[in-house]
This record gives sequence, structure tokens and C-alpha cells, in this order.
Amino acid sequence: MPSIPRLERLDNGAHQLIAADLPFMMRPAELNNSSFSHSIYMEEAYPRLVANNVNTILGGVSWEQIEPREGEFDFEELDRVILGAKRWGVKVVILWFGAFKNGKFSVTLKIERSVENEKTSTRWRPRCDQD
Repeated sequence: MPSIPRLERLDNGAHQLIAADLPFMMRPAELNNSSFSHSIYMEEAYPRLVANNVNTILGGVSWEQIEPREGEFDFEELDRVILGAKRWGVKVVILWFGAFKNGKFSVTLKIERSVENEKTSTRWRPRCDQD
């Protein structure tokens, strides 16, 4: 089984990305925010990406996609998208909800939970860089 991707330092001091135990030159494309959440859309996109020599995609995954209801987790659609990428020979970098996006920390959301009248509620608000 291949090892996990890693950076190796070369004799000249440069670094080389190693994936599947081979040097790998990433030719990436970043998807629109919700594109990666729909396998049907991605099945149409993979041929265009590959035709344009893209071998790696950066796609966002939102928390509500994975946990549509509190305590219920659903990875089926994400699994279909990842398996589609694998069929087309495209590597996937997942931008998990709450990570940095477009170099700005301010697009993440802060989760505030409260209990009122024996019910738990969740409120989402933009997180400022100062929070």
C-alpha cells in the first residue's frame, strides 16, 4: 500500500511532493463553494477538468452536508464525489468547513449553542478575525 503524500527535501534544498510513492506535480483547480457537494455535477465536471490537464481539485465540504440533523452523519454524497474523482484519476484536497478560504479567516462561522426551554439551539454568526 502506498504511503501518505509527503514533502521530501531534495539535495539542492528544494522540496518535492511525493504521492503514491512517486514525485507528483500538482496541477490544481479550486471549485466553486458548493460544486463539490453534488456528485451529479462533478460527474459532468471531471471530463472537462481532465481535458484541461487538471489532476487535483480543491473542494469545500460543509458541515450540514455531513451532519444534516444533529447526531446523524451522512457521508454518502461525499463518498460518491471522491470515488468519481478516483475513477478520473483526480486527486482531492478537501477544504473542510471552517478552514481558511480565499486567504481570509473572516469567512468561517462561529457556532453558538444555547439551551432554552429544554431545547438546544444552534446559532451561526460570521467569525471576525478578532474572535
